[in-house]
Amino acid sequence: MKKFFYGKQNISKSDVLSVVKSLKTSVISQGTELKKIEIKIAKYCGAKYCVAVSSGTAALHLSCLSLNLKKPFYGVTSPITFVATVNAMLLSGGSFDLIDIDKDDFNIDPNKLKNYIKGKLKEKKPIPKLIIPVHFAGLPARMEEIKKICNRYKIKIIEDASQALGATYNGKKIGCCKYSDITVFSLHPVKSITSGEGGLILTNSKQIYNKLLALRVNGIEKKGSKSWSHDMKNLGLNYKISEINCALANSQLERLNPFIKKRKSIAKFYKKKLNNDFFTFQKNYSNSESAFHLFIIYFKKKISLRKKNLFYEKLKKVGINLDIKYRPIQTFTYFKNNFIINKSPNSINYFKQSFCLPMYVDLKYFELEKICKSVNRVAKDLGL
Repeated sequence: MKKFFYGKQNISKSDVLSVVKSLKTSVISQGTELKKIEIKIAKYCGAKYCVAVSSGTAALHLSCLSLNLKKPFYGVTSPITFVATVNAMLLSGGSFDLIDIDKDDFNIDPNKLKNYIKGKLKEKKPIPKLIIPVHFAGLPARMEEIKKICNRYKIKIIEDASQALGATYNGKKIGCCKYSDITVFSLHPVKSITSGEGGLILTNSKQIYNKLLALRVNGIEKKGSKSWSHDMKNLGLNYKISEINCALANSQLERLNPFIKKRKSIAKFYKKKLNNDFFTFQKNYSNSESAFHLFIIYFKKKISLRKKNLFYEKLKKVGINLDIKYRPIQTFTYFKNNFIINKSPNSINYFKQSFCLPMYVDLKYFELEKICKSVNRVAKDLGL
């Protein structure tokens, strides 16, 4: 029995050849493949600068450090994100709070952000110095509204676009940084394209770019060709990405547009074939196109934990392995024990009512038909 999972990489013969070729060169770290991926991604997204690093987590961490936020600071983000979004702020000397999601698009709700800031000002408490909106499941957050709020209160913006390479907002590629100081992508295996592991940081600020370059290599600033003449003026980390990873990313980038096209086609198929009596889907409020990193089903009727578990187990028996992305940040033990966090009830409801279906470019249409029939049948059998 073939098994289906929420995500899977697509590796071609040309990908393998590109990696092998990079291994046969004299430089396997910080060479031409690195320069190539940075130039190509910046051009693709319409940004001035790109810095490639070892992971999406590293990209988030360096982005926070590069903004030179006066410590102690705190930032806000969505409760529906991977823990790396929050950890990046904490590891940069900050703290955090959460802004609840919109119940329909599952991204940060700009109205809740506005009310949160007004509430803090009324209570004469500090407001955040940073916001990290997450383009959840590949769907861009409402950045124009968020940007207006942040401009008013002088809040820095890092777009966590880990899931959104290939998405567009207001006719421009996510990553152009029109509405942010920095945008971050992940090159994890199940993302739009992969480098095995890797991350990308985009910005239009030369100052931030130069800071990122030093942070990536332990804070070292190169001066001339002699290594002993280089200087270190600030702390940094070893977040370099190898030529091997960059070679894979460069090869994958050639197929990014077909990958996104296929993901959109799968999403369209799901929306057509899944029973609307049982499920609703992520709503797109804005003038944007999702990269469809995930395809989420949301139960229309309130579902018990027992029935949700039964739904999961029955589909697993026929090879369909569902997932939930993500467990809300405020429910993790570390965060509960160490921080006072906004309760964010919409995120809890989302977690209770949702699953992710398989979404990757290798899926065949007869397989999608099987998935849809099985999902509809189990939902009907359980009276959902």
